[in-house]
Formats: sequence, structure tokens, C-alpha cells
Amino acid sequence: MARINDVIPAGLTAEEWDAAYRRVWAYLTALGVRHEFQLHLLVQQVMERCAVRLSAGPAQHAVQVATDETERLVLDWFQAVLGIAPSDVAAIGDPAQLSLRGRLAMLLADMPAPEHNGIFLSDPPWPEAFVRLVRASYVEAVPALRLGQVTSPPLALGLVPQLADRALRTMDRLRWLRVLLLWGLFAAFFGFVFWLTR
Repeated sequence: MARINDVIPAGLTAEEWDAAYRRVWAYLTALGVRHEFQLHLLVQQVMERCAVRLSAGPAQHAVQVATDETERLVLDWFQAVLGIAPSDVAAIGDPAQLSLRGRLAMLLADMPAPEHNGIFLSDPPWPEAFVRLVRASYVEAVPALRLGQVTSPPLALGLVPQLADRALRTMDRLRWLRVLLLWGLFAAFFGFVFWLTR
């Protein structure tokens, strides 16, 4: 039986390796891997990839490398199931887009259904009906973009705002009317105060 120190790459503590292991386990569980044995095998596969990478570059964080390797595992699986060539993956730009689109296609293909349990991240061959459904959903999930122009109808606020706008524009043009109206308001205010205090 292998000892724990034989598994952990040099330069890492058991706590760092355990944190990476737990991150991979949680990530795969969140992605919908439900079978315990499949989950265990996938985590072991990712951790073996991590060990290889960490032994080559000790300055990396174990949790980050584990997350990267899990994402790479998911991307490779989507690429294989969807039949996407490496050149097409490069055309997508951000690899995370392929993962997002693939997961959306899985949801549209009703991936959580009981008959599809155990297929996600499994080795080929996959059921032909499932592959067709996921590929059709992937196309549906990413429609062709087309340029368009959004026009909004003019706002009809009614008669009162129109009259207020017309009055303000008239007052702006006739400055003397604005001054006269302002002095009239002052006179009315002081007249009202005088009438109250008499």
C-alpha cells in the first residue's frame, strides 16, 4: 500500500494536497458527477495530472493546478463528445466558452435525467442518441449572431408636459418675462405675508 508521502509531490504539504483533492471533488460534484466510483476515478485521474505538473514547476499552487486540470478534463470531454476539431476550439477564443456552451447543451439535452447518469466525463463509446441530442442542443445553444438595430417608439407623455415645455422655451427666449414673473411671485409672497400679519 502506498504511503501518503509517496503520492504528494515534493515541496507540498499534506494540507495543500488535501485542499487540492477536496477542490477537485467539489468541482466534479458541482458539475453533476453522481456515481461515487466514477467520481473517485476522475479525481484520481486529475490528481495524477496535478502531480506531474507540480513536479515540473514547484512554484505553482496545488489548488490552482487542480482546478486547471479539472477544467482541462471537462474541456477535452466536451471537445470529444461534440466532435469539435482543435482548430475550431482555437477559433472559439476563450476555452471557458466551450465549457459554458457544452454545459448549456447538456442541460438542454436533459443531462440530469436518470438515463443519462454516468455518461458525463465517461470514456467512449457514448450512446448515439445522447451524442446526437447534445450536438443538436449545442447548435441550438449558440445561435448565429446577426447585426440589428433597436428602435424605440417615441414617448407620448400627454398635453401637460408639452405645455410646460412650450412655456419654459418661451420664458427662455423672453428673459424680461421670466424676470417679471419672478418679481410677481416675490410681490405675491410678501403681499400674502403682509395680509396674514395685519
